[in-house]
Amino acid sequence: MQKLISVKELFINSFEIYKSKFLLATALVVIPMLAFLIGGILLAPFALAIFLSGFDMAFMLFGALVFLIVFLAFLIINLLSYLSLFYSLKENLPLTMENVKGLFLRAWNVAGSYAWVAFLAGIIAVLGFILLIIPGIIFSVWFCFSSFVLIFEGVRGLKALKKSKELAKGYWWPIFGRLAALMIAAILVSMIPVVGDAISFISVAPFGLIYMYLLYEDIKKKKATPINI
Repeated sequence: MQKLISVKELFINSFEIYKSKFLLATALVVIPMLAFLIGGILLAPFALAIFLSGFDMAFMLFGALVFLIVFLAFLIINLLSYLSLFYSLKENLPLTMENVKGLFLRAWNVAGSYAWVAFLAGIIAVLGFILLIIPGIIFSVWFCFSSFVLIFEGVRGLKALKKSKELAKGYWWPIFGRLAALMIAAILVSMIPVVGDAISFISVAPFGLIYMYLLYEDIKKKKATPINI
């Protein structure tokens, strides 16, 4: 079995890529928060109307419907922003409205498939954690590349989970160690006084995605390269 890229290399290479994509990545992370704030502003008049009406049932039902629509819109924007980060990994795109729109359109085309793969991976991992903690951890490592398999290889549903498991085969412990290192780094960043939360909000998602993408690409390369004896 060939040795995977080291944790040190992963962090260094991820940081270099993150720097080159900082503006676009930050915009994609901030967009859902802006959508959340706009949603809050839109909902405020309805909340006031419900209060002034003495919590009239008709107003409350209408307000609940508006809240549901705004909430669903926020979830969709949040999902599209996250998926757009995947598509930005392979391209050096400057931050422009046109590029963000293009990334969102590409994300929209795969959003349903991603939601299904994420649901399958999540439910299996959750069942593993319910049964015993160890199976849940094992499943989480097996399926950690399923999103990359879906987006970059076009493999969907359970086949994406199976392909992710095949990639992890023989590398479970090295993958687990690298995931643990990333998690520890994220926790340490969040503990930085004053600015820790802000740095985590802006950087953890895109940096972590780059980190996992480099690990995914390295494992694919190792699996495709025959071992010389």
